[in-house]
Amino acid sequence: MKEMKFKIKNFGPINKAEIDIGKINIIAGQNASGKTTSSKLFYCLLASVSPDGTYLLNESIKDRLRSFINKSFLKEDNKFRRNELFNLAENLFNYMDNYEILAWNNDFYNDFNAFLRFSETENFNEKELKELREIFNIMFFDRDLLFNETLDALLDIEFDQRQIYENCDNSFIKMSGKQNCYFEVKINIPKDVAYIWARHDYLKCIEVNEVSYVETPYILDFLSEDIPFYVRKSNINHQQLLLRKLKDQKKGDVFDKRFNENIIKFQKIIQKKIKEIVGGNVKFDTSSAEFIFEQENNTFSSKNVATGIKTLGILQMLLENRKLPENSYLIIDEPEVHLHPEWQVKLAEILVLLARDLNVTLYVNSHSPHFIEAIEVYSEHHNIKEDTNFYLTEEAKNGKFNINKIDRNRLMDIYNCLGKPYEDIDEIRGKIDAKHVIEGRD
Repeated sequence: MKEMKFKIKNFGPINKAEIDIGKINIIAGQNASGKTTSSKLFYCLLASVSPDGTYLLNESIKDRLRSFINKSFLKEDNKFRRNELFNLAENLFNYMDNYEILAWNNDFYNDFNAFLRFSETENFNEKELKELREIFNIMFFDRDLLFNETLDALLDIEFDQRQIYENCDNSFIKMSGKQNCYFEVKINIPKDVAYIWARHDYLKCIEVNEVSYVETPYILDFLSEDIPFYVRKSNINHQQLLLRKLKDQKKGDVFDKRFNENIIKFQKIIQKKIKEIVGGNVKFDTSSAEFIFEQENNTFSSKNVATGIKTLGILQMLLENRKLPENSYLIIDEPEVHLHPEWQVKLAEILVLLARDLNVTLYVNSHSPHFIEAIEVYSEHHNIKEDTNFYLTEEAKNGKFNINKIDRNRLMDIYNCLGKPYEDIDEIRGKIDAKHVIEGRD
């Protein structure tokens, strides 16, 4: 069992949520009841201490460094001195391309410091130089603030800032991990400021090797919005970060079989299951720079295949690219959408096995009683029911929604809630039948 709790109070459509994070976490509910909001908040908190947050931070620094260098090259100063500055900057870019947590890197510290000292001897833009000094001080001398800045940026990216301020008052989001370590976000509307507080050892609270958020399978058709070499942080969201993972094919790793034995073994099982379902494989084709579906001797663009194939293909590629290692998190919004009921059941089993065999934590929201029941059955069949939690969004008195935990012996509450449209159909069918009876008498 994981020692993790996720709490939300008065954020957007959510009134209150207290979620015990197990290996499998199912958030059930009607549309517009806060399911996706909770997914995005969960992603933001995890991403801030994951490679996604590191990438966001590094790209932000690269953006400012590149802007600074470009402006310095426009100055009519000594060309040799400008080239020396450029060489120093290239060293910094090389570090950042490796997606390391740079605040822990002594070599990066020394090179960044040398870059600043060199720049201070030149007649460069003082405003931008001051910004770089401030970034340097935050990175190496205030790690809590560094985390806060990253989390704040992620919240801005995933949520419209105006929406946050309009729908939140005295809000907080809290994540607690092992040894009662925790961090939380507080939003105070009167001052329009998000107060973020974290203990200095927040990185020890939760181990996050990777976090991937699959909001829509149509991500495979988004290549026209590909990420440039460097972009400002406001342009990067979970969908673009997911795209990078799906395209980042891991080939030529000498030690792959040695250290990823479980992933490779599980991948073969999943590959076989997916191939049985869809009759082929999905992959990123570097020559055409698009995602393709291979079926026997035929190749199709992902834009021309069923959405269900895209959904299963995303899981396939995350495994192949080693983006679902142990202690990683996979967040999925309504995976049942566009899936035939038979495929929903098969997908449910794949996800359960993913959690059990690879220790991947799943956070899935759904409004399909069919899919949720499949999770219920397979989690028991594969001996992981004790680490599978179910939640239901229910309207509170203030018109917002609580996310309430539902025990396994009360899962009919979920099925009855989500199955109400069938009751409405049955009621109408009853009226039609009654009408036919009356007409028959006449």
